[in-house]
Amino acid sequence: MSSKKKKKGAAAFAAGGIAGVVDTCFTMPLDTIKTAMQIQGTRSPITACRGIVGSNGVGGLYAGFAPFCVQAAGKAAIRFYAYELICQLFDSVGIDRARNPTISALSCGLLAGAAEACIWTAPSERIKVMQQSAAASGAVTQSSLATARELIAKQGVRALYVGTVPTAARQSTSVAVRFCLYEKIRDGLASSGLNPSLVSFLAGGFGGAASVVVNNPVRQEVA
Repeated sequence: MSSKKKKKGAAAFAAGGIAGVVDTCFTMPLDTIKTAMQIQGTRSPITACRGIVGSNGVGGLYAGFAPFCVQAAGKAAIRFYAYELICQLFDSVGIDRARNPTISALSCGLLAGAAEACIWTAPSERIKVMQQSAAASGAVTQSSLATARELIAKQGVRALYVGTVPTAARQSTSVAVRFCLYEKIRDGLASSGLNPSLVSFLAGGFGGAASVVVNNPVRQEVA
């Protein structure tokens, strides 16, 4: 790999990691409430939120924050890095991605999402969901390290990889949809005269929302 390509990949990795940390700080409470709703079967996010706060205080909304933050940073970094490498691989074998941009984005996204899930997301997701489950049931939550140790002590290291297959299915389709729609929306808004940062924000937002709609059934299986 050339020096230029290595720098581009490193930049994608770093940018993805930083974006993952920022994303976690804002979305963690919503994810905790979502998990509680799935576990308890309640349809009201307000009810779920009151139950968590009543049992563990506001901090309960951030139960599992450490693994979630590490997970989000790690998976975003791996996602963008893998996507960049796979795109470069396609180019190196003579695949003209510009000829079929939609199919190319979907293919690269599927492979990047699968790599992200197998390398990083499955074990960190397992720990995060276990902590959120404890918070939702009213139990006193413990540290991420303690949760991991308890899982390994009871079921072995493989306990951290429970749900890897649906997680890989979720991440591969999610990443594929996100990258595909992101590029299409970004290109569509390129001539709108909007600020480039706003264009990226809108494209990322719509792509992320669409990926959640597609993946929510699989996400519930993982939880």
